[in-house]
Amino acid sequence: MSQDMNINELVKQVKELQKLVLALTDQSMRFSQARKEIFHGKSPEWVDFWIVQKHPEVLTSNNPKTGFITPRLGSGHPRYITSVNLAKLWLFDNRAKIDWTLPEPKTWEKHLAA
Repeated sequence: MSQDMNINELVKQVKELQKLVLALTDQSMRFSQARKEIFHGKSPEWVDFWIVQKHPEVLTSNNPKTGFITPRLGSGHPRYITSVNLAKLWLFDNRAKIDWTLPEPKTWEKHLAA
């Protein structure tokens, strides 16, 4: 029983260390840069349509704790990825839900209209 408690305590300590490492290595990034580095070069419209609209939990306005994309505020207001680590973790966890081969929203709308 003592060994189980030691293992549980060790697991707790490792999780705390993981949180610290993530916090110390995390950074924010402009949306334009993140599109190239995190979203595989997809257009802003593609990211908004296939990721933000389909998964609104990624917006910081909808989910302040785990959201990582600032919402659109209009022209002249830059968007940011507030946590690159959260973005990468979310994309990894949801990789089965995202089809990176889907067309641009304009192409998709034309296809549906035909």
